[in-house]
Amino acid sequence: PRQPHARAWSWVSVQEVEPAPMGREFANGLAGEVWCLLRYRTWLKLKRPYFVLTRCVPITAVGAIYASFFWQTPVTPMGSFTVSGLLFVSVSLSGFLAVAPFEDLKNELPKVKTDRRDQYYRSLSYSVEKVLQEVPTNALGALGFTAVAYWAVGLWPAAPAFFFLTLVVFVCTMNATALGFALA
Repeated sequence: PRQPHARAWSWVSVQEVEPAPMGREFANGLAGEVWCLLRYRTWLKLKRPYFVLTRCVPITAVGAIYASFFWQTPVTPMGSFTVSGLLFVSVSLSGFLAVAPFEDLKNELPKVKTDRRDQYYRSLSYSVEKVLQEVPTNALGALGFTAVAYWAVGLWPAAPAFFFLTLVVFVCTMNATALGFALA
């Protein structure tokens, strides 16, 4: 006797239900996807003051705290040693201040999963967009940190030295951000 609500077995291949896509999987090339992500996601984020301030203010505040600790350090061998230690710690700490992008990554995760499932863009396009999104804010943060700490500590008053330290802080922050994105 057959049960009244029993299902009959049927065999359907995946190709019958969802035929394989013709040609490429994605609508745009890699450069087109990155451009669309930058234009419609990054640009909107950069126009929000909260987004920019969460990237720039913490590292500038750390520069101000360091400047208050080492204000007018005497130019002696011990003072030079202290300033060298300050520069080492500040450049290392700038890497730890790259935590703000991870909150952004956490908040975007459901949307990214949906977009990836629908094949709007490749994972590589998203990764490139995330790193490029952090370039302007990390550059402003490095400039703010150096503008506060450099002059207060009494380093060599020359523009090339100032911008070299800004570049070092920026590169360290970008490396920390990229490493964090890779681990996340």
